[in-house]
Amino acid sequence: MESVRTPPSRGSRIRGSLLAGAVGDALGASIEFDSLEAIRRDFGPEGLRDYAPAYGREAGAITDDTQMTLFVAEGLVLAARAGALHRPSERLRILHRAHLRWLHTQGVGARHPSFPGIVQEGWLLPLDGTARAHPAALVSRDCEARGWGGWSSRSIRANAVAV
Repeated sequence: MESVRTPPSRGSRIRGSLLAGAVGDALGASIEFDSLEAIRRDFGPEGLRDYAPAYGREAGAITDDTQMTLFVAEGLVLAARAGALHRPSERLRILHRAHLRWLHTQGVGARHPSFPGIVQEGWLLPLDGTARAHPAALVSRDCEARGWGGWSSRSIRANAVAV
């Protein structure tokens, strides 16, 4: 008798996506800005085959990419709870506050007037491992702290490499 496979639940698919992103982030952190030539030079002709230390952290540590993904997910959950998923300006306000909470984990205070009160929202701030991003986040942090939103991830990374 053939067994019937039950499709994964929506929550299971979301958790799987977040976990897969974190694993990929941790695996690729040590080679994030390297050329193929540099990767083969440092890790051999087959390239990276396991976690490696990156940005002064132990092998397998996540970077700001996963941190910000988790804060966006937290913001989307808070927006859903507030009934704001189909109200763009309210959804963006909640997501902006989620990014400001991430900024708080980096030890940076924002000049945004709502910043002091928002650190109490959500559930990620008390968790270990949400702090200490890598150098690519420095430009992102500075832009958020100055209130310069709207930079694309491509321009942030390009400017972070230039710094």
